[in-house]
Amino acid sequence: MATAWSRSRLGFRESWPLHHPQHDFCYYLPPVWLIISLAFFFLMEVSGVEARVLMSSKGCLERERDALLLFKAAMKDPSARLSSWRAQVDCCAWTGVVCHNRTGSVRVAELNLGNPNEGTNWMGYRLRGELLHPSLLSLKHLQSLNLSGNDFEATQIPPLVGSLHPLRYLDLSYTNYSGTIPPHLGNLTNLRLLYLSPYYNSAKVVVHSLDWLSGLSSLKFLDMSFLDLSAASHNWVSAINMLPSLQQLILYNCSLSNITPLPLNSHLNLTSLLTLNLGRNNFNSSFPNWLFNLTSLSSLQLDYSGIRGALPNEIGNLISLTYLDLSWNLLHGPLPDGLMNLSSLSTLKLKNCSLSGPIPIEIGKLSNLNVLDLSFNSFKGEVTELHLSNLTKLVVLSLIENPVLTIPVKHTWTPPFQLLSISLGNCKLGPEFPAWLRSQQSLTEIMLGDTSIEGNLPEWVWNSFSNITYLDLSNNKITGTLPASLESLNKLSTLSLGSNLLEGPIHHLPPSIHFLDLSFNAFSGPLPPTLFMPQLNVIFLSHNHINGSIPSNVCNSHTLEYLGLSNNKISGEIPQCWQEGSFLKYIHLGNNMLSGEIPSSLGNLMRLQFLHLNNNNLKGGLPSSLQDCKQLAIVDLGNNKISGNIPSWIGQSWQQLRILQLRSNMFDGNIDPKLCYLKDLQIIDLANNNLSGPIPSTFENLSSMISTSSPIQLGKIVFHMTYFVDMTYWDVITLVIKGSQYDFLSILYLVKSIDLSNNSLTNEIPKELGYLARLQTLNLSRNYFRGKIPNSIGGMSSLETLDLSFNNLSGVIPQGLSELNALNHLNLSYNNLSGNIPTGYQLQTLDDATIYIGNPYLCGKLSAQIPPIIGSLHKLRHLDLSWSNFSGTIPPHLGNLTHLRYLDLKSNNYIHFAKVGHGLDWLSALSSLMYLDMSNFDLSAASHNLISAVNMLPSLRQLNLIGCRINNIPLSLNRHLNLTTLKTLGLGWNNFNSFPNWLWNLTGLSSLHLDNSEIQGALPNEIGNLINLVDLDLSWNLLSGPLPDAIWRLKQLANLNMSFNFFGNSLPVKIMNLSSLSELMLVNCSLTGLIPSEIGNLTTLNAVSLRSNSLSGPIPGEIWKLVNLNFLDLSVNSIEGEISELHLSNLTKLKALFFWHNPFITIAIKHTWTPLFQLQRLWLGSFKLGPKFPAWLRTQQSITDFTLYNTSIEGNLPEWFWNSFPIIAFLDLSYNKINGTLPTSLENLTELSMLNLRSNLLEGPIPHFPPNLNGIDLSVNAFSGPLPSTLFMPYLEFLSLSYNHVNGSIPSHVCNSSMLEYLSLSNNQISGEISRCWQDGGYLSYIDMGNNMLVGEIPSSFGNLMELEFLHLNNNNLKGHLPSALQNCKRLVTVDLGDNKLYGNIPSWIGQSWKQLHVLRLRSNMFNGSIDPQLGYLSDVHIIDLANNNLSGAIPHSFGNFIAMMSTSAKQLPRFFSMDMETDNITLVTKGEQFTFSSILYLMKSIDLSNNGLTDEIPEELGHLVGLNTLNLSRNYFRGKIPESIGRMSSLETLDLSFNDLSGTIPQGLSKLNALDHLNLSYNNLSGNILFGNQLQTLDDATIYIGNPNMFDLCLVQNRPSSFHHPLVVSFQYLGAINSLSGMVPDDICSLGGNNSIIGQFNSLGPGLINHMDVMTSI
Repeated sequence: MATAWSRSRLGFRESWPLHHPQHDFCYYLPPVWLIISLAFFFLMEVSGVEARVLMSSKGCLERERDALLLFKAAMKDPSARLSSWRAQVDCCAWTGVVCHNRTGSVRVAELNLGNPNEGTNWMGYRLRGELLHPSLLSLKHLQSLNLSGNDFEATQIPPLVGSLHPLRYLDLSYTNYSGTIPPHLGNLTNLRLLYLSPYYNSAKVVVHSLDWLSGLSSLKFLDMSFLDLSAASHNWVSAINMLPSLQQLILYNCSLSNITPLPLNSHLNLTSLLTLNLGRNNFNSSFPNWLFNLTSLSSLQLDYSGIRGALPNEIGNLISLTYLDLSWNLLHGPLPDGLMNLSSLSTLKLKNCSLSGPIPIEIGKLSNLNVLDLSFNSFKGEVTELHLSNLTKLVVLSLIENPVLTIPVKHTWTPPFQLLSISLGNCKLGPEFPAWLRSQQSLTEIMLGDTSIEGNLPEWVWNSFSNITYLDLSNNKITGTLPASLESLNKLSTLSLGSNLLEGPIHHLPPSIHFLDLSFNAFSGPLPPTLFMPQLNVIFLSHNHINGSIPSNVCNSHTLEYLGLSNNKISGEIPQCWQEGSFLKYIHLGNNMLSGEIPSSLGNLMRLQFLHLNNNNLKGGLPSSLQDCKQLAIVDLGNNKISGNIPSWIGQSWQQLRILQLRSNMFDGNIDPKLCYLKDLQIIDLANNNLSGPIPSTFENLSSMISTSSPIQLGKIVFHMTYFVDMTYWDVITLVIKGSQYDFLSILYLVKSIDLSNNSLTNEIPKELGYLARLQTLNLSRNYFRGKIPNSIGGMSSLETLDLSFNNLSGVIPQGLSELNALNHLNLSYNNLSGNIPTGYQLQTLDDATIYIGNPYLCGKLSAQIPPIIGSLHKLRHLDLSWSNFSGTIPPHLGNLTHLRYLDLKSNNYIHFAKVGHGLDWLSALSSLMYLDMSNFDLSAASHNLISAVNMLPSLRQLNLIGCRINNIPLSLNRHLNLTTLKTLGLGWNNFNSFPNWLWNLTGLSSLHLDNSEIQGALPNEIGNLINLVDLDLSWNLLSGPLPDAIWRLKQLANLNMSFNFFGNSLPVKIMNLSSLSELMLVNCSLTGLIPSEIGNLTTLNAVSLRSNSLSGPIPGEIWKLVNLNFLDLSVNSIEGEISELHLSNLTKLKALFFWHNPFITIAIKHTWTPLFQLQRLWLGSFKLGPKFPAWLRTQQSITDFTLYNTSIEGNLPEWFWNSFPIIAFLDLSYNKINGTLPTSLENLTELSMLNLRSNLLEGPIPHFPPNLNGIDLSVNAFSGPLPSTLFMPYLEFLSLSYNHVNGSIPSHVCNSSMLEYLSLSNNQISGEISRCWQDGGYLSYIDMGNNMLVGEIPSSFGNLMELEFLHLNNNNLKGHLPSALQNCKRLVTVDLGDNKLYGNIPSWIGQSWKQLHVLRLRSNMFNGSIDPQLGYLSDVHIIDLANNNLSGAIPHSFGNFIAMMSTSAKQLPRFFSMDMETDNITLVTKGEQFTFSSILYLMKSIDLSNNGLTDEIPEELGHLVGLNTLNLSRNYFRGKIPESIGRMSSLETLDLSFNDLSGTIPQGLSKLNALDHLNLSYNNLSGNILFGNQLQTLDDATIYIGNPNMFDLCLVQNRPSSFHHPLVVSFQYLGAINSLSGMVPDDICSLGGNNSIIGQFNSLGPGLINHMDVMTSI
C-alpha cells in the first residue's frame, strides 16, 4: 500500500458540555467566575450568618439525625465520604451537613453532598443509590440540597421533591438519573437556584412541559442542560419569560428547535439576565429580535445552534457582553460594524461560521479581548500588526483554517501582548518563520501547521519557549535537522512535525512527550533507544528512511496507544515483548523489510483495533493467540509469505472486524464457512493465495454488505490535542479495484468489496452472493469456477466492478446484468460463455473490447455514441467532446447547431472507431464554423463527399481530420473552392495515395500536415503555390523522385519535415533559398552524395536531422558556422573524415549532437579542449573514437543522454567519469573493450534511469545502483559474486546480467521490482531455487534464467505474471511438474524449459490457455504420457520441440491444425523491451546439429518429437503443414508407411524418420521436395526402389537409407549421368578403396535380379565387407 496514514488539517474540537469533567479549564475564560460569585452570594443569603454554622449546645435534633442516618443507609458509599455520619457524633459536625439556629433550635439547613473529586477518579467518589430518599422530608428547614456528581442509578426524580418547600438551592447536576422531570418542582416557590443537568452520557431525561416554571418567580439560576425539551420547544421562551429574577439561563443541548419571538402582547421580563447559554440546539433560524433587548447580558453562548443568516448589526446593542460564542453556525457575510462596539468583550468565538470578507482593522477597538477565535471561516485579505497592536490583553489568538488569509506581520514587530496560545494553521504566513513570535515567551501552544513555512527553522525556536506544551509545524516545507537534544523542552507534550522535508537522525526527545508525529519526512538512521518513553501515547514515524530493527523496549511505553512505523526500511523480526494490559489500539508496521513470524505476544493486546503488517517478508502461520484481540476492526497482512489455512477462529473471535486483507500470501486450504459470520465485515481480500474448494454459501450472512443503513465511519482517528484543536488521521487500505490499485482513506467506510481472485477455487459460484445488494466490487477471476453465472447477481444493485474472467463458466450471461446501473467495470473474458450479450443502457457504456474476449460462442456488440439530443442545444457556439471515448455513429443532429464556431470531436477510441454513417451533409448547416477537428473518427464511408461537405464552411480556419481512414479523397472539386480562410489543414495518417489538385489552391495555408498518408509518386511542382506555408509535414509517405524546384520558393517555411520518403539524389543546393528555415527534418529519405555547403546560408536553423540516409563525403565546413544550431543529427550515413574541436567551436548553443553509425568518421578532439557549449544529448556510436576515453567530455556536466557504444574505447574508465555527470539519465558504453571494475556505489547518479555497459571486459562485483534506475544491461562481461541486495529497486524495468560469472542464489526481493518487464540472468553460475514471491499485478514480460545451476521446482507464483510472454528456464536442474498456475500466463509466446528434469504429463491446459504461443521447447526432460490433442490447437505455434522425453502413444491428428505451419509466410514474433533491441533466441537441433536462432527465429517452423516412445502410424495430417521446415520423428516406434502427404510439404528442409519401424516404399512425392537438404530414413523396414530427383541427387550422404535391408535398387544407377553418385555406389567404392576390395564388387551388379540377389552378392563378399559397411555407417 502506498501510504499508511493520511493527516488532515488541524480541526477545532467541539467544546465540552458545561458540566463535563473536562470543561474545567480553557483559554476562552467562560463566565464561571460569575456563576461562582453569585452562587457564593446566594449561599450566604441562605445561611443568613457569617460563619458556616451557629449551633446551640444541644446539637441537632434527634429526628433529623435519624433521618440523615436513614438517607445514609440507602446510599452506597465506596469512598467512605459519609464515614463521619455516626449516631454518636452531632450531625451538625458531619461531612456535608450545615445547621443553623435561627428559630432558637438547631436545624439542618444544608446538605452539601456534591462529588468533591473533579479529577480522573471522580467516578470512584460517587454516592450511589435512590435519588431523594423520603427521609429527607423530615428536614423541615432544609434550604440547600447539593447532590451533584453522584450516581442515582438511572432512577427518576420522585414527585416528593415538591414537598421540600423551604428549598432555595437544588443541585442535581451531573448525576445519573433518568425518566421525566416532575412538574412538582413548581411547588418549590422559594427556589433561587435549580441545576438539573444530568450526566451527559446517562439515559434520556424528558421534560414534557415547562408550565411549572411559572411558580418559581424568585429563581435566579437555572441550568437544564442535556434534558430533552423537544416536547416543550414550542413555548419554552414564554415559560422562561415568567422568571423576572432570572440571572443565569443554561439550556445547553436540550433538543430545542424553536427560538421564535414572544407573542405580540408579551412584555420581555428577562431584564436581569446576565448569562444565556443556548448552545447545541437546532433552531434553524435567524437571530430572534428579542435577543438584542437583553442589554444586561454579559455572556451569550449560541454555538452549534443552527443560527443562520448574516450576523446582525444589532449585536452591537449588547454593550455589556464580555463573552460571546456563536461558533459552528450557518452564518455568512462579513463581520458587522456593530460588533466593534462591544468594548467590554474579553472572549470572542466565531469559529466555523462561514463568515467572509476582510477582518476589519477596527477589531483593534476591542482592547479587552483575551481570546480571539475567528478560525474555520473564509476571511480574506490581510491581518497585520495594525489589527493587533491595541489588543494588549490578548492571550489566545486563533485564525486557523482561513486559507486565503495572509498574515504579513513584520518580523521586526514587538507585540504589546503575551500570548499563551497561537493558532494560525492553513493561513498564509511563510515562507520565513515569524520572527515576532520570539518575544512571546509565555507561549504554551504553537499551531502553525500548513502555513507555507520553508527552509531551516531559526535556532532560537528551540530555546525561546520554555513553557511550550504543544508544538505543531506540520504540513510545511521545513528543511534541515532537529537539534541533537530537545530534552530542555521539559513541558513539551505534543510535537507534530509531520509532512515536512526534515532529515537526519531522530535524537533525544523530552521525556514529557505524549504525542509524536514525524511522519512524511526524510529522517534516517535507527530508532533511538530512548524513543519509547513511559509516558508516550502516540508515535507516528511513517514514510521516512528509518532503518535498523524495532527495539524491544518498544513495549516499555505502557501508555502507548498508536504505533505507526510504516513505509520505512526497518528490518529484523517484530519483538516478542508485547504485554498484557497494554493500551495499544493501532499498530502499523507495513511496507518495511520485516522478517520472521508474527509474534504470538501480539495476542496480549486486548485493545488492538488496527493491525497492519502488510508488504513485509513475514512467514509462518497466523498465531492462534491473535484470537484474543477481539476488538480488531482492520487486519492487513497482505503481501507477505504467511502460510497455512486461514484459521476458523477468525469468524468466531474477531466479531468487530470490518476489513480483512490477506492477499498475496501463501494461504491454502478451504475458506472456512465461519468467516462469513462477521456481520460487520465489508472488505474481504484473499486474492493471490493457494485457496481451494468452493465459496461457502454462508457468504449471504455478511450483513454489512446487505444492509441499506448508513455505514459507521471507519479508519478515522481523532486526537483531542488541546481545547481548541483536534488532529485527524485516516487509516489507509490499498485495494485492487477495476484492475488498478487505489488507496482508500476518508471514504474507506463506504467501500464494500470481495476479492478472491487468482486462487484455485472450484465448483459453481453460489447464488447466495447475489443477496449482497450493497456490495460494490466482486472479483472472482483466475480460478476454476464452472457452471452458469448466477441470475441472482442481477440483484446486486450497488455493484460497480464485476470480474469473473479466466474461469470455466458457461451458459448465457444473465439479462439482469444489464440492469446493474452502477456497473462501470466488467470483465467476463476467457470463459466458455455463449449466447447474446445482454443489451441495456449501462452495458452500452462499457465499450472495452476485452470485456467478452475469449468466449468464442458469444455474439452481439456494444455501442456508446453521441446522443442525438445534443442537436437541441441550439445556442451552442463552442462544443468540445474530444477524447470522450465515443463509438457508434455521429448523429446528423449536430447540423442543428447553426451558431457553432468551434467543434472538436477527436476521439481516442482506437478499438471501436466512431463513424459518421454515410455522409457529412449536416456540416453544410454550420456556415459559421471556424474550427473543426474530427481526428480518429472513421470517415471511410464519407470519403467520397468529404471535401464537398467541408467546402460548405466558408469561415473555416482550422481543419483536422487526422487518422480518419480516408481512402478515396476526390482529386478535384465540381464547384468553387470556398476554403479561402483556411490556415491550418491536418490530414495526416490517412490513405490518399496521391495529392488532390484542389489542395494547391489553398494559398492562405500556413500549416499543412499530410504525414503517414501513403501518398505516392513525385511531389508536384504546384507545392510552390502555397507561398504562405510556415509548417509543412509530408513525412512517412511513399514520395519519390527529386524534390521540385518549387519547394525552394516557400520562403516563409520555418519547419520542414519530409522524413521517411524515397527522394533519392543529393540534397539540392537551392535549399539555401529557405532563408526562414529553423527546423529541417529529412530522416531516411534515400539522400545520396555530399551535404551541400550552401546549407551554411540558413543562419536561422536551430535543428537539423539528416539521419539514416546514404550521404557521403566530408561534413562541409559551413555547417559548423550555423551558430544557432542546438540540434544536429547526421547519424547512420557514410560521412567520412575527421571532426576536431575546430569544427565545433562556433556551435555555442549546441544541446544535442548525434553522429552514431558513421563508420568512416574519426573524432580527433584534443583531450585538453574545453567546449563552449553544454550538451544535453550526445550519441557517438559505431565509429573510431578510442582507445582513450575523451577527456573533453568532463566539462559537459549538463548531459542527460550519453551514448558512446562501439567506439573502440579500451582500458579503464577515468576516475572522474562517475562524478562528472550529475544529471545523466541515459548512459550507453556498450560494445567496447572497457575493463576494470565499477565503483562500489553509483548511488550518486540520482537521475540515472538507463545504464548499458553490455559487451565489455568489466569484472568484479555488481555495484549499488541509484534507486530510480529503470534499465540495467551488464550482460556479456565478467562480473562475479552474488546479486547485491539492493539490485532489485522499485522502479527497475529492464535487467540483463546474462553471460557473466554471477553466482549465489536469486534473492526473494527480486519481486520488489514491481515495474520489472525484462529479466535476463542466463548463462551464469546462479544456484538455489527460483524465488516464490512473484506477485499479481506485475509487468514482467520476459524472464531468462537459462544455463545456470538452478534446482527445485518451477514456482507456482509464476502464474501471477499475467503479462509474461517469454519464459526461458532451460539448461538447469529443475524438477517436478509444470505448475498448473502457469495456465494463467495467457500471453506466453515462447516457453523454453528444455534440458531439465521436469516430469509428469504435458498438461492439456497448454492447448487451452497458451493461445498466443509461438515456441514450445520441452526437450531433454522426463515428461511421460501421451501428447494431448489440445496441443494441436495452438494456431500460432511454429516450433514444437518435445525431443528426448518418455512420451508415448500416437501423434495427435490435431497436429495437422497448426495454422502457422500451414502457411509459407511468417509472422514476426512479438517484440519485447530491450536496450539493444535484441530479439529472443532459441537453440534448436536441426540437420543433426545445434543452432541458435535469434533474428530469423520467426522464420523457423519445426517439429521435433525425436527420441521418445511414440507409436502408431505417422498421421496423414502432418502433410498439411506445407510451411514446415524441419520434421524430426526419429528414434521412436512409428510403424506403417510414410504418409504420401509428406510429399506436399514443399518447405521441408530437414526430414528425419530414422530408427523407427516404418515399412513400405518411400513416397514418390519426396523426390519433389525441392527445399529438402537433409534426409534420414535409416534403420527402418522400408522397401522398394530408392527415389531419384533433382533435389535427391544432391543428397549424397551414405547413411540416409542404411539399415533398411529390403530397400536396394542399383539397377537404375547405370542410366544416371556420370556425375550422379548413388549413395550405395559411393559406399561400395569408398569401402573398396579403403580395403582394396574394388575387384570384389562385380561390374555388372546392376544386372543382378531383385533385392534378394543384391543381398546375396553382398553376402558372398564375406563378413569383412559387411563389417566395413557398419564402420562406414558409424562414420
